[in-house]
Amino acid sequence: MRKLAAWCLLSLAVFVPTAYGQKKNEVAVATATPSKAPEPEAPSWPLEPKAFRGAAFGSSREDVLKVIGVTPLEFHGITIGHAPKCHQKGDEWTCQDDNFSVAGMVLPTEFLFADDKLVAVFVRFQSESFDKVRDIFLERYGKPAAVERTAIKNRMGAEFLDEDDRWMGDTIQMHIEKYTGTIEDGSAYFYVKTWIAKKLADDEAAKKKAATTF
Repeated sequence: MRKLAAWCLLSLAVFVPTAYGQKKNEVAVATATPSKAPEPEAPSWPLEPKAFRGAAFGSSREDVLKVIGVTPLEFHGITIGHAPKCHQKGDEWTCQDDNFSVAGMVLPTEFLFADDKLVAVFVRFQSESFDKVRDIFLERYGKPAAVERTAIKNRMGAEFLDEDDRWMGDTIQMHIEKYTGTIEDGSAYFYVKTWIAKKLADDEAAKKKAATTF
């Protein structure tokens, strides 16, 4: 009888922990929360443009001119439409469209191509139209990442308050300036960031190389 009782106790010692352990595992599995993938980070500039006037950055010169509608048509030797003013310098091309207008404003626009890819756009306007252009940009592209205001003077000593609004995205950098060169002219410009970084690096390397020749 004692041996039977001892055997029963031994059985409980061996099997009860195992059964308890299984129940623990079952409960743990049933109540475990599935792992959740991390939320993607919000873009630094939600309204960052991928194109200008429908022409995607990175497009070829031929494709851009077709999209913006300034490619002239040849018909029996007669040119129909206005031809863009394009010129080449090294591996870069610049094409200018002087007939672009928005909200009653004429905005001459230059498209810059490097290795036959659209890498920058420059838009000119009269500085007195700055507020109007800025409002259009705010509506289209959202608030700028930075606004810089600087007091400037003309040759006559008159003082003006310049403004430079900047947007920074993953691919594109954009500025709009009230005064560019003169107090009559303002400008907006879009850059592909990889292009401008390479251009600045190349310019710096060229300066260092030139310095070694003296």
